Amino acid sequence: MELVNYSKLGKEALLSIPTNEYYLPMLYTLALGQNDEKLTSFNESILMGSMAMKSFVIGS
Repeated sequence: MELVNYSKLGKEALLSIPTNEYYLPMLYTLALGQNDEKLTSFNESILMGSMAMKSFVIGS
C-alpha cells in the first residue's frame, strides 16, 4: 500500500515522482502479476545524469 500512497513517504518520494502519469501505470501492471511470477528489470541505465527508463518484465 505504500507504493500507492507514495506522496506520504516524504520529500524524496515527491522529488522522484513529481507527476504520476508514468508512475501509476507501473502500479497497475504490477497488480496484474501473480504472487509466484518472477519480476525482473532491464534498461537500468541513466542518461545525462537524470533520465532513466527502467523497465520491468513480469513472468517468463
